[in-house]
Amino acid sequence: MLKVIFLVLFVLKDSEAVIHSIDDDPINTIFHNYNKYARASTDDTPVNVTYSMSIKRIVGFDTKRLVVHAWKVMTWKDPRLVWNGGPSTVRLPPSEIWTPDIVCYNNPITTSTYEPNAMVRRNGAVHYVPVTKLDTDDCKFVSDIIECKFKVGSWTYNGNELRVEATSETIDMDNYIPNDVYEIVNSKVKRNVTKYACCPEPYITLDYILHLKPKQQFQHWFPWS
Repeated sequence: MLKVIFLVLFVLKDSEAVIHSIDDDPINTIFHNYNKYARASTDDTPVNVTYSMSIKRIVGFDTKRLVVHAWKVMTWKDPRLVWNGGPSTVRLPPSEIWTPDIVCYNNPITTSTYEPNAMVRRNGAVHYVPVTKLDTDDCKFVSDIIECKFKVGSWTYNGNELRVEATSETIDMDNYIPNDVYEIVNSKVKRNVTKYACCPEPYITLDYILHLKPKQQFQHWFPWS
């Protein structure tokens, strides 16, 4: 009887030891000797980052300062996050991997309101979409339109280290919740490559420009009425 009990306990213990997640192997593989503080490149080539802004709603606007909730959609490749076999995708906390330090220059201390996991594919492609509150005071009147600009770019990397490209010539409005007072007339995206007298390296920024106007019943509030 004691032999039977011992055998059952041994089998249960042995079964418990081999239980693991299908994600264990790729995660263990990619984090072996992985340094999250090192740029996602194994040579001197820049990390190519595609970036888009998806506006969710206008939080506040006083014709001089615009605050919006938005999704920052970023994609890049990290050659160290590659594995063979197993699942095609794993989800990882952004705090555990290298991420591009792309911020809104108008208010660089703006923080994400929600930081979801990053999706990592077995070829090293990373897709990361934090939810963010963006703030700009770069607003001006252009005829009967109010133009507001969000300037984004890397805070520390030059264009030889991180090359950011816009995925579209306009701001994504597919998930936009209309505002009661203002309507967004149109939008555009402009890519800038700048060199300064101090430094030979290029610096890349993206301008996300919104054109707004008050709805008909509110136009008497504004100087052109």
